[in-house]
Amino acid sequence: GSLFLMAGTALFRSWGSKAYTLFSLTHFLYNGWLIFLCLHVPHLWPYFVFIGLLFLAERLYDFFHLTIHSTLAYSRPGNNGVTFLSVPNASTKVYPGSYYRIKVPAISPVEWHPFSLASSVASHHLTFFVASTGDWTNELYRLVTDSTLRDTIVIQVQGPFVAPAYTVSKKSTELNLLVASGIGITPFFSLMATRVAEEQNYE
Repeated sequence: GSLFLMAGTALFRSWGSKAYTLFSLTHFLYNGWLIFLCLHVPHLWPYFVFIGLLFLAERLYDFFHLTIHSTLAYSRPGNNGVTFLSVPNASTKVYPGSYYRIKVPAISPVEWHPFSLASSVASHHLTFFVASTGDWTNELYRLVTDSTLRDTIVIQVQGPFVAPAYTVSKKSTELNLLVASGIGITPFFSLMATRVAEEQNYE
């Protein structure tokens, strides 16, 4: 029954935020498997407790060490439904071309969306370009458009996570050809901005 519910909701998770929330909450049923396993093989419970503590430690590390808690105060709506999402950079580790996971609890308490960094690693803000292509991104654009809501809506930004574009920054002596289409140019903005900042510092 649990597998049927998990697989069934997974088929419709892309239909919108409500469908994704149902999919996410249904997948917490996997916790029941640990209970059944411990009941079935009682002498193995120390191993499951150890694994559970490791899992909990990773989640706590992500939440307290890798997550920036801010508001939409520095974000602005752009043309053609593109949101210029910006939060103060409170992390010492920033990689050009990397991506971050972003959650806005006011839109959905469970949805995390990955977006590529568009700003230089030397910037005091982490900037992302978000195209309005679905209900989550459309709602984000609406919130950013409202100057009153911008100052109160909470946003959580988790990262950085290294992406393939990051390898380009390690080849400073080579000629690199960057090919992108539409909003996919975002990580290359980060690489180019970082390269310009490095050249200015060098001069």
